[in-house]
Amino acid sequence: MIFEMIAYIQKDYERYLTLIEQHVVLDLIAFVICVGAAVPLGYLCAKKEKAAIPIMAAANLIMVIPSLALFALLQPILGIGNAPALTALVFLSIPTMLISTRAGIQGVDPSILENASGMGMPRWKVCLQVEIPLAMPAILNGFRVTAVSLIAGTTIAAYVGAGGLGFYIKLGLTARQHEVMYIGALTVAAMAILVDCILAHIQKKQIEKIA
Repeated sequence: MIFEMIAYIQKDYERYLTLIEQHVVLDLIAFVICVGAAVPLGYLCAKKEKAAIPIMAAANLIMVIPSLALFALLQPILGIGNAPALTALVFLSIPTMLISTRAGIQGVDPSILENASGMGMPRWKVCLQVEIPLAMPAILNGFRVTAVSLIAGTTIAAYVGAGGLGFYIKLGLTARQHEVMYIGALTVAAMAILVDCILAHIQKKQIEKIA
């Protein structure tokens, strides 16, 4: 099987590289959008309980929706291609990052924030220079889980015409070419492990920095 996989990649290496590129681009765009939406919302939920109730309820609702079902629901509305794929990936990934950001902010010792404010630091400086750095290990944990989930979830994007390594998995299942399916699955797994290791290293350094 391994030799068959290697032979197939050698024969189809241009498409293989193209699918990896499509997968990575989708993941990066979805991750950036997710950070831009989830981190501010998580901070808001940590500080404002009234805002947290509806936001967390919506996040919990999204978490129980099956990934494939959300892709299927968006396809008639947004058509096929990157639009439904990115929308589904972002919606499915926001809750995890939002929850970890909220937990990280809530875990910061209030006395540290009071001391910083007592030293005359304005609220925005306390947030950026004290609160966020102290909460960063928890936030980075959310980044790790979200990144790995995105890499895995992007495989479904092939079913709505957005490309990515899910194409090989879909092709392998349809044509019963197991080596093709394994190429897609193992490449996705390798990408997820690599990204998780990188983010775990960054998280470890952040923990050591504030310890």
